Amino acid sequence: MDTHQIVTPENVELNYEIAGIGSRFLALLIDNLIQGFTFFAIVLAAIVFEVEKTLQTIPGVTRGIITSALIVMAVIITFGYHIILETMMNGQTIGKMILHIRVRKEQGNRLTFWDVLLRNFIRFIDMSPFYITGLIVMFMNKKAKRLGDLAAGTIVIREIPRKQLEQFLTVKVPEPMAYQESFTVKNSWIQSVLTSITQKDYFLMKNIYSRRSELSNFNDLAAGIIQKLIAKSSLPERPAFYPSEAEEILAEMIGLYEKTYS
Repeated sequence: MDTHQIVTPENVELNYEIAGIGSRFLALLIDNLIQGFTFFAIVLAAIVFEVEKTLQTIPGVTRGIITSALIVMAVIITFGYHIILETMMNGQTIGKMILHIRVRKEQGNRLTFWDVLLRNFIRFIDMSPFYITGLIVMFMNKKAKRLGDLAAGTIVIREIPRKQLEQFLTVKVPEPMAYQESFTVKNSWIQSVLTSITQKDYFLMKNIYSRRSELSNFNDLAAGIIQKLIAKSSLPERPAFYPSEAEEILAEMIGLYEKTYS
């Protein structure tokens, strides 16, 4: 699995999975089917409502306007589909949305209309002949970029589905015990460690804690994080704890951090 790392101005590292050629072409197939169905629907409507005969009974100027509008509609469906949707849907078309992939700027900047326009304008070169040019270029670089992506400085990444992302971000952290008598007696040292916890540490703790049910070595990972945070703190002595207590301590740290800084 190829990944692409972006470091935000806040010094937070984001790792994206590069969308594979298969998923990109499947998304393109879905988009082409939508375009083809739309064309078919327009032609069918023109036949049903006898548009050709109707146009013959309309004055020349009005007939020219209607004909021009139909031509513009056809051009938009053919050439503007990807440009309009990727601009309005922040790097996605309907096909990309279904396949959970999205166009992003390689440096992490926001995708602009001009980026979308450039990568789709060069699509005509990638498509000739029968998308062979695009395929060759995509196979030649690790990030599966076609010529349009190379010109616009974009990549296509795989996103976590919304439901899965919501489950990932919804971390059930127990109510902080810092404000309960038992906590004050047992783990009062956490308050001293709190001042050395950075936002990056917090995200790491929450990430690990949210995956505790799927990580067989969760206790060891949690204990390692706690030990590093203790080492960063101003505690004169390192408090001892068992790995089996790591989950509870990590939950208290997360809860206390959120209670203090949210």
